[in-house]
Amino acid sequence: MLAICHFVLSPANVGERRVAEHLLDVESDREKLRPVLADNGYCGDRLANLFGRKGGQLWYALRRSQPPDSERETLKEEIALRAWHRGKRARIESVFGSLSDQFQMEETRARSVWGAMTRVVAKLLAYMVGYRINQALGRRQTALKSLYR
Repeated sequence: MLAICHFVLSPANVGERRVAEHLLDVESDREKLRPVLADNGYCGDRLANLFGRKGGQLWYALRRSQPPDSERETLKEEIALRAWHRGKRARIESVFGSLSDQFQMEETRARSVWGAMTRVVAKLLAYMVGYRINQALGRRQTALKSLYR
């Protein structure tokens, strides 16, 4: 099952790489590390090494200008890996789109940090409940608008 596992609320003036470092640090404290899927903006060695020190893996697609590792056997594997990564990233972006468009995630209108946190958690929970209902009904899980029309 897919689920939103971690999130961080940060001020708008905090760079997303700093937030990513925090999330990777939190993830690396787990007993069993899961691979973390990242977009190409995070493909630097610094973040990969930060997470890799404790045995984690940061997965991102190679840029076309990067030579493939010597471990990769064929160009077909490279193409398949890029396609798989694009598909996963597209799914993640569609979740972000749903949270932004249907749940107005960027506008909480909260007056305090706790108010913002409560509203964000409520919206994430509503998204996950809708996802699971669609899954139980055998529909496309991300078709949330069909639940209230």
